[in-house]
Amino acid sequence: INNIDPEAIVIFQGDHGLRKELTEMNIELTEKEKHLFAGSIFNAIKAPEICFEKYGLPKTNVNTIRFTLNCAYGFKLPYRKNIHSEWIQHFQDSYSPT
Repeated sequence: INNIDPEAIVIFQGDHGLRKELTEMNIELTEKEKHLFAGSIFNAIKAPEICFEKYGLPKTNVNTIRFTLNCAYGFKLPYRKNIHSEWIQHFQDSYSPT
């Protein structure tokens, strides 16, 4: 892609993180860690460097769409708060690393 269209915007995203896989992997995790893994997404972005400088790195699906529109069309859509859902946010708010 870089050779043919170096200014291209390419997005690869997942809609959720590990869920079923966590129980099959036999890894010792706290309930909080399991919820954070489940709520995390795969988010790979290829875009012109100027877009990252102007708009920053998006960390959620919604903000990736806003990043893409801002970068491609020069919009100025503000990013939303970086949460995955209220359910995940509940665990993020109540989590304190030990």
